[in-house]
Amino acid sequence: MYNIDSISPQLSKSSAQGPISSLPVELLRKIIGFVYGANCQQRYFSLEAELDSEWVEVKPTSPSLFPYAVASVCTWWRDIMALIPEYWTRIVVIIDAPSPSPISVESCFQWSQNLPLNVYVTRSNPLPLNYCLSEPDRQRELAQVTLVMNSLRSNVLRCKKIHFDVVHSSSLPSIPEDFHGTAPYLRELELICHVDDDESPGRYEMDTARKWDFYCPELSDLALNGANFAASLQLLGSPKTLDSLKVGHYKAAHHLQWPLHLRDVCSVLLRNPQMRLHSLAFEDVEFEVDDAPLPYDHPPLFVKSFDFHSIKSDDITRILRFVQWTTFTTQINFTQCPVGELSIPLRPGRLRFKEIAVDQDLSVPLRKWVGDVLYVSASPCFDDKLLYQLGGGGSPLYIPRSGGGDPHRQFVCPLGKLYLDGCTNFSVAALKQMIKGRLEARFLDRWSLERIIVYPIVQLTVSGGPPLRIEDREWLDANVQHFIWEP
Repeated sequence: MYNIDSISPQLSKSSAQGPISSLPVELLRKIIGFVYGANCQQRYFSLEAELDSEWVEVKPTSPSLFPYAVASVCTWWRDIMALIPEYWTRIVVIIDAPSPSPISVESCFQWSQNLPLNVYVTRSNPLPLNYCLSEPDRQRELAQVTLVMNSLRSNVLRCKKIHFDVVHSSSLPSIPEDFHGTAPYLRELELICHVDDDESPGRYEMDTARKWDFYCPELSDLALNGANFAASLQLLGSPKTLDSLKVGHYKAAHHLQWPLHLRDVCSVLLRNPQMRLHSLAFEDVEFEVDDAPLPYDHPPLFVKSFDFHSIKSDDITRILRFVQWTTFTTQINFTQCPVGELSIPLRPGRLRFKEIAVDQDLSVPLRKWVGDVLYVSASPCFDDKLLYQLGGGGSPLYIPRSGGGDPHRQFVCPLGKLYLDGCTNFSVAALKQMIKGRLEARFLDRWSLERIIVYPIVQLTVSGGPPLRIEDREWLDANVQHFIWEP
């Protein structure tokens, strides 16, 4: 936790120095109240008819985070703020900061009295995927989380948001063991890690016969590590209110007690076929081997956006085929995925590729795509060869709507808007040739059942790409309606 003394409020000016010690208490309370108001927004909470205050979303690690930055000025200010429970309804614990005092954590819970809480347990610096702590640091992370849970466990039922972001899965709380009762306010529950290192969904061995007793009727955003997801399928029930679902960091054969199969995720989605998910995400998940076919004879499911991070192509294909396609799906994001092995048509209007390896062939998913907005970032596989294909290479630009057809004919996706960020393996000359090829393409009948129309590039944004000469900039200005090129 931020370094705040944990003594009880005494309203003593003995620790205050300088002009701040002469401020009247009521004036100081009003000033701090204005700062609090600037950090909150008013909204109507669904469970109550009265107006509810909600914290403005900022990074929990921000050095100016209220109330901790203001309370750290001196104990005199902190003592005054401790008398206002609303100030302490956002509890933030930084687990890689100097060891927090368990009393200070408990003080924040105490000072918030019985008000609904937002709880964040996180690290001060982001870590790369699959980064492992040393054993002493891993034990320290586990000890810090344990201290927090000792205070949080009895306050879970008044939480609106619970966010844990740790390195190792063994440091995470366990839903079956640590969460009990009905949490009427809980809207966001996030228990995520960066490394799957444990055989149980938390720090304990689970009793599979234990009666389930944790319910979240207002839950809208759920992000769990794979083992916690497998152990808490009952938590979702019939998820009428769920808006986003993320499952992350699970290695097959690690979890003998709580195996995770792809059909488990599918079963959750089928519990309420009318559920409309804004986002369905998977990160670094290796499902258990399962030969059982997924149930494909169901009504289309509504998922607006898919996010795949370090997921095998076979699993991506099975997931997309299971959900099926509706006009509700507008975007798919791929990060560090073997997209060159995908074997399914992609129909959303927007595709995003990030950190795709140089040995992956982006033409494979693009030839099966019928959208028009493409984002590519930090992907060395975006090169001149791909641009040559997107531009037609001198061949007529069309593709059968099914994605098949004569292999000697040039494929092309509709593609009207292209956004490139941190891609350096292409040349400006190849980019210009692609744009020119699409401008000169013979447009096919918009209503044709066999062909899709080819769009010229009308929006081009490049950031962190190769250098651009003045004459090339002038050519792009003349041939692209909206053009931005940044170093």
